[in-house]
Amino acid sequence: MNKFIFILLSILTITGCRMDTSVELYLGDVLDAVRQDGSPLTSTGRLSIHVISSDDCEKNKFEIIKIVSKYIDNVVDQGCKAIEMSDFLELSVDYPISKRNEGSLIQLLVSSDENSYSVDYVMNRGKFDSLNSEVSRIFSEDIEIDKSSISLTVINDLKRSYTINISSAFVDGKPVIMGHKSLKKRGSVDMVFSDVHSSKLSSSDRVHLVSIEK
Repeated sequence: MNKFIFILLSILTITGCRMDTSVELYLGDVLDAVRQDGSPLTSTGRLSIHVISSDDCEKNKFEIIKIVSKYIDNVVDQGCKAIEMSDFLELSVDYPISKRNEGSLIQLLVSSDENSYSVDYVMNRGKFDSLNSEVSRIFSEDIEIDKSSISLTVINDLKRSYTINISSAFVDGKPVIMGHKSLKKRGSVDMVFSDVHSSKLSSSDRVHLVSIEK
């Protein structure tokens, strides 16, 4: 099953080196990844790269895509778009979902205990540093992780309800410090995590996103 999203980069026309990641994650993929011993599943996500203007986006997007494609799989141009008074280049990309660290630039790492499934966002620091070095050398701009945002949509494609435990996020548009969401069959929940998550990634290779009660 293919569904998930994230990567970073900048150019002279990218202000603040901001990148926003949107991830779509199916509960069936989480459970399958925990049980699976072979190749990782993948999740398709959207990467939104902030640029100064739509003209700069059109001018530089092929160079951006060329760089990103060295570090992440299945990069597809989704076009230049205006979102809330800002311009972005949107890309569709693939991320692994696995119970092992696959060494990918970005992946979703899943784990399980007797009470819950856990989903973490993991960044390969070595590959990120290589990407950042290339971006800095070519475009004279460093990537600033703490200026990015992480969004996650969890979709229940299974046959019963599950409870999602969430912290420090906007959940369906409402601020939640620590809480949970009951997800019925075919239900979904949208989460936009606080800048605490992005700041954590600037000093660590992992940040916890959600846990799913069994």
